Amino acid sequence: MSRDERTIRDIRQRLVEARRQGRAALLDEVTRGLAELGQQRYRCCLVDYESCRPTFYVRLLGYERLRVRAELEFPIEPHLEAIQLVPLSHLVDYEEAEDPGALRGIYEGLAEYLHHRTAPLSRASSAAAAPRAGTAGQRRPGRAAKRRRRSARGAARRPRVIKRVLLAAGVWWGIAGVLASYGLFVFLVL
Repeated sequence: MSRDERTIRDIRQRLVEARRQGRAALLDEVTRGLAELGQQRYRCCLVDYESCRPTFYVRLLGYERLRVRAELEFPIEPHLEAIQLVPLSHLVDYEEAEDPGALRGIYEGLAEYLHHRTAPLSRASSAAAAPRAGTAGQRRPGRAAKRRRRSARGAARRPRVIKRVLLAAGVWWGIAGVLASYGLFVFLVL
């Protein structure tokens, strides 16, 4: 395969072929192809096979730790790291991403090798991802969100409260039992 015709589709097909045939030489070719695309800053799409649509437009940066190093370009998601390590199986060329039927076909060809239908993405650190109060585009949580948080905190406290109530009831019933048996003993003996 010449350098000019390398696309994500070609490299993905080589990877599937290498896995089916168990040929290490093809895996080396896949690795070299991904490295070349990374040097070219090749652009493609990160696809979600759950919804059969592209989720991000990405720029390839290289290949490391059995994953493709890619920069998320669009849409911008502040809660995600800009640079991600994604599986090759979830990358498609722009032409492939336009047709949901083509994405289903790609998924069917890769399904036996996929661990997740959606590529796992790394979240940004909380300090970098959390916008400051009052910044444009920040949405304040409404009453429903506050109510959910409050009820979740209350649910976390409930088991402790129930344990305390049961312990107190057990202590009182224990004291009542001792007093009743003492009273019965005194009544029968005297």
